[in-house]
Amino acid sequence: SAEACFGAVAQLGVNATSIRNETVHSSSLPRGCSVSRGARGASSATFNTAHSTVSCEAGARRVGQVTSLVGVTLGIALDAASDAATLTLSGPAGGWFGAGLHALGMSDQPYT
Repeated sequence: SAEACFGAVAQLGVNATSIRNETVHSSSLPRGCSVSRGARGASSATFNTAHSTVSCEAGARRVGQVTSLVGVTLGIALDAASDAATLTLSGPAGGWFGAGLHALGMSDQPYT
C-alpha cells in the first residue's frame, strides 16, 4: 500500500533535505514503491499503482547515512564503477565513539 511504502521510506534514513510522498498511476515508472533523488538533495517516495514492466534504474553509486540517539553518524557510499566503499564516521568532539557493523552491541559476535 502507499501508506506502507511511505512509512518504510521514512524509516530508511534516506539522506535528503526533504522527501515528497506521491501516489501515481504510470506505465513509465516502476510498479510499487520506489525512491528517487532529485535536485538540491530532495527525494521523492513514489507508489505506482499501474501494472508497469519498467524496472528500477541501477545507478553506479548508492549512499546512505544514519545518526544514533547519542549523536554518532555513520555514512556509507558504494560506488560500483570503481568497486569502492567509503565509510564516514562522525560524532561528539568531547569523547570517544565508534560503530559496530552487523551487531546490536559492541560486544556482539564476531567482535569478541
